[in-house]
Amino acid sequence: MNYKLFIAGRFLFSKGESKFISFITYISIIGVTLGVAALIIAVSVLNGFEKEIRDKVAGLVSHIQITSFLSEGLSDHKEVITMMKNDFKKLKGISPIVQKEAVIRFKTGVEGIILKGIVPETDLSKSKNKIISGSSDISPVDSNFSKLLIGDKLAKKLGIEAGNKVIVFGLNGIPGPFNQPKLKQFIVSGIYETGLKELDDIIIYTDIRTTQKLFEYGENVSGMRSSCMTLIMPELLLIKLKLRSAILIILSLFSSYTSRSSPGWNCRKLRYLSYLV
Repeated sequence: MNYKLFIAGRFLFSKGESKFISFITYISIIGVTLGVAALIIAVSVLNGFEKEIRDKVAGLVSHIQITSFLSEGLSDHKEVITMMKNDFKKLKGISPIVQKEAVIRFKTGVEGIILKGIVPETDLSKSKNKIISGSSDISPVDSNFSKLLIGDKLAKKLGIEAGNKVIVFGLNGIPGPFNQPKLKQFIVSGIYETGLKELDDIIIYTDIRTTQKLFEYGENVSGMRSSCMTLIMPELLLIKLKLRSAILIILSLFSSYTSRSSPGWNCRKLRYLSYLV
C-alpha cells in the first residue's frame, strides 16, 4: 500500500476513541479547500478585470503611438508606414491620424473635445464596433457637411442624438483677432460607448480629410497609431528601435561617404526613428 494513502487513511478514518481528531481533520480539509477556492476565484476575477480594461484602453489608444512635435505635422508618414511594415512583420496594423483639440457646439451647449480624424479602412480603434445608436459611417456628405462619431457620455451631456447637426470649432493655437478658429458643420452619424466614460466624454471621430482641412494640415498628419499582436511586442520593438537609431546616428557621424551618396535615405530613416524613440 502507498504510505501516503496509509497515513491519510489513518487520519481521516480514525478509530472510535479518536473521533475528535478525525473531526478536526475534516474541519482543516474543508478550511483549506475553501481558502484555495476563494484564492482561485479572486485571482480569476482580477485577471478578467485586467484583461477587460487592457483591451478597452488598447482599443482606443493603441499599443504604439507616433506623434509629431512639429506644428505642421508629419509630411513623410506614408514612407514611415511602409518602412515599419517592412521592418516589423509582426505589426497587427498601422494607421495615420490627425488629432487635435477643438470645441463642439450643439444649440446652446459647448464642450471641449479631441477631434480625431481617421482612415476607416485601416483604423485600429474599436469604437466603431461599439455603436449603440446610428451607424459607424463617417464618409463626408458633401463639401459643407461631414459625419462624426460621438461618445455616449458627451452625447447625453449635450442632448445630442444620431442625425443631429453640430458645429465644431477647429483651434490652431490661442484664438484671437488674428487667429480665428475655423468652423465646420457635422452630422452625427452614430453614438458609441466603450465603457471608459472619461474617453467617451472627450474623443470624437471623423474622416481624416476633414480634419486635415479643418486644422490646415494639407496632406500631413499629426501622428500614427500601431497595434501589435501581443502586449509584449511593443517593449521589444522599442528596444529594437533604440538600437537601430543609435547605429544609424553613429553611421551618419562617421560615414561621410554614405551621407553624401544617399543623404535623403539617411535623413528620412533617422527622422523616422526619432518619431518612435
